[in-house]
Amino acid sequence: MASIKILKKDVNYITNEIIVECFTYDYLFPKKNKKELAQIVSDTILFRNNTIKAINSTVNSSSEPIKNQFTHIKTKMNVEIKELVTRLQVLT
Repeated sequence: MASIKILKKDVNYITNEIIVECFTYDYLFPKKNKKELAQIVSDTILFRNNTIKAINSTVNSSSEPIKNQFTHIKTKMNVEIKELVTRLQVLT
């Protein structure tokens, strides 16, 4: 299992890349889809904050091992990232 520090860096890197792609699209097509781009950026920031909060709030308990908690976070993270990227691809 990767360390918490590496997982947080991955979340930050991925969300930054999605936001940069949104700004690049806005630069290339300045009069198209401003509201949708703003919504994607907002959702990406919200996703980042919620994921970091989930990573920070993992607790080693007897009911659910910490490895299962991180597996759940990673699975949820992959689904949400795919959804954000798909929303950005639809705009092009």
